[in-house]
Amino acid sequence: MYRNHYSLLASTLFMLAMLLLAAPRPIQAAAVTSNNGPNVVCPADSFGYTCADSNEPGILFNWIDISATGTNANLTDDSHLYPVPISFDFDFYGTPYNQAAIGSNGTVYFQNTYLTLSNGPIPGTNSSGVASLIAVYWDDLDPSAAGAIYYETRGTAPNRQFIVQFDGVPNFGTTANVTAQVILYEGSNNILIQHLDPSSEAGIGATVGIQGSTTTGVQYSYNTASLTSNLAICFQHPAATSGCGPVVWDGGGADNNWSTAENWSGDQVPGAGDTVVFDGTSSKDAAIDAAFTVDNLYVAAGYTGTINQTSPLVIADLYNHDSGTMIVSDGSPLTVGTTLNHTGGTLQQTRTVANASVAFLEITDGGANVHYRGVDVDTSSSGSDLGAVTVRVRRVDGVS
Repeated sequence: MYRNHYSLLASTLFMLAMLLLAAPRPIQAAAVTSNNGPNVVCPADSFGYTCADSNEPGILFNWIDISATGTNANLTDDSHLYPVPISFDFDFYGTPYNQAAIGSNGTVYFQNTYLTLSNGPIPGTNSSGVASLIAVYWDDLDPSAAGAIYYETRGTAPNRQFIVQFDGVPNFGTTANVTAQVILYEGSNNILIQHLDPSSEAGIGATVGIQGSTTTGVQYSYNTASLTSNLAICFQHPAATSGCGPVVWDGGGADNNWSTAENWSGDQVPGAGDTVVFDGTSSKDAAIDAAFTVDNLYVAAGYTGTINQTSPLVIADLYNHDSGTMIVSDGSPLTVGTTLNHTGGTLQQTRTVANASVAFLEITDGGANVHYRGVDVDTSSSGSDLGAVTVRVRRVDGVS
């Protein structure tokens, strides 16, 4: 059961405490974690791609589970699916692609050819003649034995994500099941490879990396047991102005304002397409002092401060609230596009109601997956008898 607290301001003050059940969608898991292990920063290849993993500041593991919402590629052993729509133009080594191939052996690439099970180093040649490829976990995987491979395009333009997920797919002839995914980002053209469970083999016979040609690529690992659970690897496009990782509130500025760059990791104010995280990095209070749009917002475990929203905030996809306090002021709408998960902390909204027998608490959700259960009214701070007041929750689109 998830508890949210909201408050209403009437001509005499009273507090509305609302029990809100935000049923978690399988599309999202609330894991935002860093890993423990050696830092890896891949040197730039000749095109300019670099990579860093979640042992580096600013790169966080954030698993997006599409096993219940994505399309099953229905691949068998040693097979591929083409064309798979990406639904946006994705620049990979200077060439825009709007469709991809998914290989059963832990790969994504851009031509109608089966890519061999025999992994190789990056950059390099292969017997299939596939020069441009993304090696999520390139090994002899067998989806006919167990697991499945899913794909999905999420979000709204110009900040969509194309995800391919290898879900519990074993190495051939073994029960070493691999769960990994790759995310292609619209706009930045960055690539994020995430390993939820690289199996007991941990990459001992696999390749992880990206390749643009037989002579150009960025290799993260090749035939080494170096992969760990909850590992994220960001391959950053040379033209990208931001990385794959979220923008984290570090409270380094002289004030509390969201618009102050020094309050954020990398001194970068988050905007459209960014994932924003408040966690134990800093529990300094924050003020949303201007209108902003972001992709996701995580108020994560470890954050104990208060976020005061005095200007409109649009969260295009997911709002996950685990800790701390968010206060949404009257007249400053909070819009959530896809999912609102509330598992802890306080989410409070103030609203002015003048001598009304029915008070509405409005949630602008953009169709978000949110369910409401029960309302309690606490009049202890009212200072006078409000009489009979009915409190209802309604979405701004008119559904109540």
